[in-house]
Order: sequence, then structure tokens, then C-alpha cells
Amino acid sequence: MSAHGRADARRMRLRGLLRKEVLQILRDPSSIAIAFVLPVVLLLLFGYGISLDARKVPVALVVESPTAETASFTASFFHSPYFAPRTHFDRRGLPRGVGSGWFLRHSRGWHR
Repeated sequence: MSAHGRADARRMRLRGLLRKEVLQILRDPSSIAIAFVLPVVLLLLFGYGISLDARKVPVALVVESPTAETASFTASFFHSPYFAPRTHFDRRGLPRGVGSGWFLRHSRGWHR
């Protein structure tokens, strides 16, 4: 078979494939939604609707022995845009449910 004949055979196969796909889309219009509408919706959802930026994460700080070090340590949380800290001086003073979640406890000798 010549090079010209192979090119014609490829064109015929491509034309047949395109015809088959067009007929399939006409039979099942939901495939248009899957191919074009769904990706656009996902782009909008992940682009604008879902934010993975952690801002104002609530955290409880338990300071059992207030010192200059603990004041500096807790101040860093208060000046951060990422945390919304609440300081407590005793773990028993934590609101219900916080004791089982995330909290930072500062007691004597933690820096050694």
C-alpha cells in the first residue's frame, strides 16, 4: 500500500470515529454535561468556593505559671492572623469539650 493509501485509510478511520462519537452524544445528551459543564462547575467550586486558608483557628492556651516567657509565647498567638486564642490559667477552667481537642499547656520547665 502506498503512502497516499495509508493516509486515506487513516482519514477514513478518523471520520468514522468522529461520526460514532457525534451519534453517541446525540443519543445521550448527559455526556455533554459530563464533558463540558461538570469541569466548569468544579473549576468554579474549587476556585472560589473552597478555601484552604487557615484563618482564626480557635486554640486554647493553658498558662499554669505566668512568666515573661509565657507572656511572650501567648502574645505571638494573639498577634497572628491564623489563630484565635483564648487564655486559661487552669485546665479545669477550659470550656467543656476543649480538653479533648487541641490546646497548648505551658507549665514550669517546658523550655528545658
